[in-house]
Amino acid sequence: MRTYLNDTTTGIYSKIPATLRNAIINTTVISSYENGKDTNYTSTDKLYLLSSEEVWGTSFIDQCESSIGTSRQLDYYSSSGAIMIKYLNGTSKAWWLRSAHSNSINHFYNVGTGGNSSEIYANYTYGVAPAFRLG
Repeated sequence: MRTYLNDTTTGIYSKIPATLRNAIINTTVISSYENGKDTNYTSTDKLYLLSSEEVWGTSFIDQCESSIGTSRQLDYYSSSGAIMIKYLNGTSKAWWLRSAHSNSINHFYNVGTGGNSSEIYANYTYGVAPAFRLG
């Protein structure tokens, strides 16, 4: 997903209007690790998926989120739980986060259709809500 978000030829980044694309700056992104690893992943990206901490803060995350403390809840998501719900054609849809579940080799966190925190097998077809920074 990270590659698809940032690909400058065919990815989501390439489809953003040039005026906005030129204002997007690199962001250092720290992602949690999955079972069998012992360090978080660090990357530098233009577009990235949010972590569970950036959406909910630390109070709604369980002990299997290894990157807790590397970010903070974004102001946008602290205002209302309804903000977390994303819609497609009037129907709420689940969307993926970048946070791996550290006790599993194939689970990732997501935001459910009601804005709730969840983790599930990564083979489900959910949406994404890419984030970026302007500078």
